[in-house]
Amino acid sequence: MLRRVPALAFLLLQGALALALDVPTLERRVTDLAGVLSAQQAGALEEKLRRLEETDSTQVAVLIIPGLEGELLEAYTMRIAESWRLGQKGRDNGALLFVAMKDRAIRIEVGYGLEPTLTDARSRRIIQNDIVPRFRAGDFPGGIDAGVTGIIRTVQGDYQSGPDSGAGADKPSGILNVLFVLIFPLLWLLSITGKWGGGLIGAAAGAVLPYMFIARSFPLALGGGGLGAVAGFFLGAMAQAAAKSGGGRGGPSGGGYTGGFPGTFGGGFGRGGGFGGGGFGGGGFGGGGFGGGGFGGGGGGFGGGGSSGSW
Repeated sequence: MLRRVPALAFLLLQGALALALDVPTLERRVTDLAGVLSAQQAGALEEKLRRLEETDSTQVAVLIIPGLEGELLEAYTMRIAESWRLGQKGRDNGALLFVAMKDRAIRIEVGYGLEPTLTDARSRRIIQNDIVPRFRAGDFPGGIDAGVTGIIRTVQGDYQSGPDSGAGADKPSGILNVLFVLIFPLLWLLSITGKWGGGLIGAAAGAVLPYMFIARSFPLALGGGGLGAVAGFFLGAMAQAAAKSGGGRGGPSGGGYTGGFPGTFGGGFGRGGGFGGGGFGGGGFGGGGFGGGGFGGGGGGFGGGGSSGSW
């Protein structure tokens, strides 16, 4: 019976994958599968995005679908981003405006190269200030056009946020960096002199580093920080104990802490988290050549930057 468990698990996994929502073929800059836009409206958006790409090679695409059918929003848009590969290879200057009508879900997915300009906070402002009010009024074509315009103006450096956008929304990462610089030297001293120092520095690392590297989603960062603090405490204490018992007392050169601090933090914080490196669908997405249309992604990379919203 036990021998059948792996086979059963494999079949269940295959079934789950088979039920996953398909990624549409990229054939044009504006893909409307929900019938929200008229042909004229879609054509106007297409032309606007074409001019943007001709100006500075930035590729922006719009995808509107009827519904997510149980898919997680961010996971699905990352699958799209990894498949479509918007932006130029090496510049990663692509972005996706995504709308799921039945789920009332909006997301702007941002390529690596646009993250310094089209930040998470600015993406959120575009959604909340430009798109959501129009969607709530029933003007879906107007909201999509306003979102595209906001993305273009942000990329070109002339987007003006509204009065309710919250100008300080870009600052938390800077505060975390300051805390990192001020607190970690103190914890390092504790790790040398105190019994629980190794555990403290491990806990601090586990709590803070997820916010610094993957805090694009508050719940994700909160959960990662809490688990990281607990795990880091024990790993740090173990690392300190191992360092003290593993020959660190043997001579005046004091090798007890060699590698102890880096060892506490080694690995686990790659950019883009669990979505990096083609984790959703296994490669095969070279730039261009997407199914007979006149438009294809240029090979840009995405790592989870952007923002989500609803109306």
